[in-house]
Amino acid sequence: GAADDDDDDDDGGGAGEDHANWAEWFTAITSASKGRFRILNRETPWVAEYPNFLNDAEVDELIRISVQEGYRDEDEYPNHIRDVSVTNCDSIRCMTEPFINELYGRVSDTVGFAPNSFES
Repeated sequence: GAADDDDDDDDGGGAGEDHANWAEWFTAITSASKGRFRILNRETPWVAEYPNFLNDAEVDELIRISVQEGYRDEDEYPNHIRDVSVTNCDSIRCMTEPFINELYGRVSDTVGFAPNSFES
């Protein structure tokens, strides 16, 4: 599927049906959002900001769930080089959180991909 495509072309284009046109996808999702976003960069990397995608209570809930799941270092680099921690929603407890299901649906509607295409 398009979400799994590893096409590295900067223009987002590719030959044949098996390649996603990421420039076309970006235009489509930002057009469908009807002004609920601000485009920060129209060239690769394409960047759009969606202010208020989460309200304050939803941010607090996402933080609560993340703390519950626990954090881990994202990669093997020492903190003085790259200080990044992540949490994954791959436990049954996390995946059954009502807010997580709501959020996956909201993201899916925004980007046009099924939630099973997402990384946790």
